[in-house]
Amino acid sequence: MKIIFKVLLLSCIATFSCNAQILEQIKKAKNKIIENTVDVLSRDPITTSFKDVDKTKHFENSFGDDATYASFFSQPFDETEGFTLQPGFYEGDFQSFCIKAGTYHPTKGRGRFYAPIKGPKADIVSNIIEEYQRRSDITQREVQLLLWAIIAKTDFYKMTGPVKETATKLLTPAQIARLSKGALDKLTRNELKSIANKSGALRAVLEAENNLRLKYYAGVKSYQEYEEIAMLAGVEPIVAGFEAGRWTQHPDGYFLRYFPSGYSRTKTQVYIPESIGTIRYNPTNSIAVPPNSGQRLLQTSLPSGNTVGYVKPYQDPFCEPVFNAAADKAIREQMIMQNIPGLAVAVYKNGKMVHLNAYGYENIYEQTPITLDTKMKWASISKSVTGVAAAQLDERRIGNFKITNKITDYVENWKSVRYTDTTGKKTGTDKRPLDITLNHLLTNSSGIQQYGKGSRPKDNQYYTLFVKNKDTAVVKFVEQRGAYGENDPTDRKFKANKAVDVFNSSVLDFKPGSKYFYSSYGFVLAGAAIDKAAPEGYISWVEKNIKNVAGLHSMQVCEEGKPGHDMSEDGMLRAYNSGNLERTIPAGGYESNICDLAKYAYALSTGKFFQNKKDILWNNTNSFVTPSGSKYNYGLHSKGSGADLRVWHGGHGGNVRSHFMFFPSDSTGIALIAPAVYADLPALSKYIFEAMNIRPSLYSGNINTPMDKCRSDMGNGDDVFHGLWRKTGDDVLVRTGFEKSGFFKEMDYLKDNGYEVVDIETFRNDGKRYWDAVLKKGIADSKLVSDLSLSDLKSKIQKMKNDGYIVIDVESYIAGNSGRLWGAVFSKQNKANSVSFKMRPQDLLDTHQANVSKGLKLVDIDVYKADNVQQWTGVWVSGGESLLKLNMEPIEFFALVKDKRKQGYRLTDIEYTMVDNQQWRVSAVWEKAPGDEFITGELYDSDGDGVDDDGDRLVFQLFCEQMDMHHNKMKDYELIDWERIDIEWFED
Repeated sequence: MKIIFKVLLLSCIATFSCNAQILEQIKKAKNKIIENTVDVLSRDPITTSFKDVDKTKHFENSFGDDATYASFFSQPFDETEGFTLQPGFYEGDFQSFCIKAGTYHPTKGRGRFYAPIKGPKADIVSNIIEEYQRRSDITQREVQLLLWAIIAKTDFYKMTGPVKETATKLLTPAQIARLSKGALDKLTRNELKSIANKSGALRAVLEAENNLRLKYYAGVKSYQEYEEIAMLAGVEPIVAGFEAGRWTQHPDGYFLRYFPSGYSRTKTQVYIPESIGTIRYNPTNSIAVPPNSGQRLLQTSLPSGNTVGYVKPYQDPFCEPVFNAAADKAIREQMIMQNIPGLAVAVYKNGKMVHLNAYGYENIYEQTPITLDTKMKWASISKSVTGVAAAQLDERRIGNFKITNKITDYVENWKSVRYTDTTGKKTGTDKRPLDITLNHLLTNSSGIQQYGKGSRPKDNQYYTLFVKNKDTAVVKFVEQRGAYGENDPTDRKFKANKAVDVFNSSVLDFKPGSKYFYSSYGFVLAGAAIDKAAPEGYISWVEKNIKNVAGLHSMQVCEEGKPGHDMSEDGMLRAYNSGNLERTIPAGGYESNICDLAKYAYALSTGKFFQNKKDILWNNTNSFVTPSGSKYNYGLHSKGSGADLRVWHGGHGGNVRSHFMFFPSDSTGIALIAPAVYADLPALSKYIFEAMNIRPSLYSGNINTPMDKCRSDMGNGDDVFHGLWRKTGDDVLVRTGFEKSGFFKEMDYLKDNGYEVVDIETFRNDGKRYWDAVLKKGIADSKLVSDLSLSDLKSKIQKMKNDGYIVIDVESYIAGNSGRLWGAVFSKQNKANSVSFKMRPQDLLDTHQANVSKGLKLVDIDVYKADNVQQWTGVWVSGGESLLKLNMEPIEFFALVKDKRKQGYRLTDIEYTMVDNQQWRVSAVWEKAPGDEFITGELYDSDGDGVDDDGDRLVFQLFCEQMDMHHNKMKDYELIDWERIDIEWFED
């Protein structure tokens, strides 16, 4: 809100006598104008013009038309520094002012471009706008009249009427005196005509300014009369090349464009590239300049139509945005290390926020930015909400509710279960469900399944071994997701009995209380008990006794369609919207912005939800010890003691990951939500704490290396992989399975962070094209191209050569109706370079020998089939020796590898092809180089005869095998060549 400053400008400012005193000071300070020359008349108080605009065209006008824009007014805002913005697109309708009279109304299609405010009176005009934004007693029209008076060079001493009063409110006597110095009197028609004859372009402006002065001196009160003079009738001309929609680059590196609606309202759009990072954007006193002598628009930070001032988005002091450089650095590094597209983070220390920021995107392909107002899923952190509700009911003895009570006291449709084993021969009744207590549910010791899975090893996880009277039966878990029924999206009420029907026909995995097994369905059942015991049900209890008590304004039951990412198979980064979670609300159904999650954690740490024992959630005798050694109860883990006692929980929501942790001893904690289910947020929180020197003894010694291994929800698909490593001591970054729209943006982002591409692979899966890349720091600048015809690629190679770049890697692929297209990696190296295309095997061998004789070594080969004939591409650069061998049988290849190692040669590139779609063949390039090397693929010699026959095969690795080995075993080994054996290889 515009803050009303109680600054006493002068003790008598509101009185007539005081105004007279001010004007007397102005009169004394005013210099006499000797003569009205063209130079004096054209000496504008604000001189900003089109010459101050950066006219470089960075994008087409259509750039950003399809982008999703976040509102400025939901971003953190500081009155001095403006909006805090993450990379992405933003827009908002702001109040603006005309500062050029005698011009046309800005209309659709007419461009405006960023320039800073300049001129002899720029500081005074800036002060007016800044003071106006702080006050609620002055209107936009009053300020506009004041600005027109200034640009018309009006003598404030001679002025009468309300504008003079506005001036005394917003300006000091010294400022008003400066404005009056050089002011003009009324000009006669002959004087204007004489001036116009000398400079015709000034006439309309000078006439408007002269007529405005007449109105001010006459004390005219009608706003419309001033506006009619300032605004010419007619249509502003369009200047070709500078139409509406063209972007201007700000000196700080980001981009702006303006869309005026008249002069009093301007829609502003800002685009911040990933390379810029977080910025502070303050539109106040920027000027939207036309490409001619048209109307200049002075910008503000106030939303248009807002008559009471700017409303801050963060009224809660706990959620006031704050920035910590060390935390920011650690977060950005770890987002790269873990390939996290987006993240929201809140860190508080001693009950006060010390870092609150949002990063990246909810959807990396659509480039939807995450802001501090973005609501994301808590996922399983919601279990602690159910735990808190249960503990509250127990503390208050609502309906004699006790944690030790049996679940059957509250849930009617929880019963014993009839079962039939997997053979169909053994039947019986599992009566153990009747023994489950609320404490069993809240400690994950009930034996209830987890989404159709049990606690046994993965291959048997859908079954349990049921033992009765020494008789055993293998029984499949029963899950009936359809039992919840169709949902009305407008009805967010939790339907407890229907939710229980989803899993109440299944046997237990073990006897209640006998061991620990994480179960979301167990918390759904606890939620059903709370729904019965609470006076108005589960949802209402949570809202009144948790949400409202802690002031969690954005907390709500999850909405449908939340964006996020997974890499569920073969490293393919998939972005999609999650489904409805209503049937599991007590286990994973809440969401909020990041600060409210942190605020919830803070409320937990201070015992805000309880009247008596504030630490009941972690300091109790009912906890169950998990296999990792933590205690679990009420939906929370706890471990440690004294000042180092920490409490935490994480969440996994299909396409999102959440995590919070806090130290109750001093109310210090962290909350993170990432729309990437594979993110390792506990590890990230450790890096942040270490960077901020929070509990350093607990989290020291981390090594900041790429996390390229398979993580949660990452798995194998149909593709297989082969890799080549060399012991160089260098590390690389691997990116897998990006769709094109995200891949090249990701490459640009990583390039901005010091990573250069050294190898790319492209493949298809389910008809869609994906890209992989290997990147490395500390090497020559690289550039990528894609989707080029062969002729265009050849032209590109020549152009890049002229710019100092050589091609080092080439990929060829089929792109639907576009036919065969090409991509390539270029590196800025001052080396001789040669590339040849569409060669048959012997042509490649001959070309290679010819290039070797010229001192060139082979660094990359690529092959595809056309009419069942191999078509090869080769890339050569100067320096060193290289060897080439094509279409070897695998057993020959591995024998040759051993032989070449003895001679000092190391592999640099490998290609795999098939003969008659049955037998693998290997082609390889060697260079003279030191260092140990390792190949993931191996030959399986079925009979040990050393001969490649029907029983032998080349063994590749599945995705997780390849990635885990790369991460865990290949320390100090650089990934030289990455090969994905595409399931659709034959079609490429």
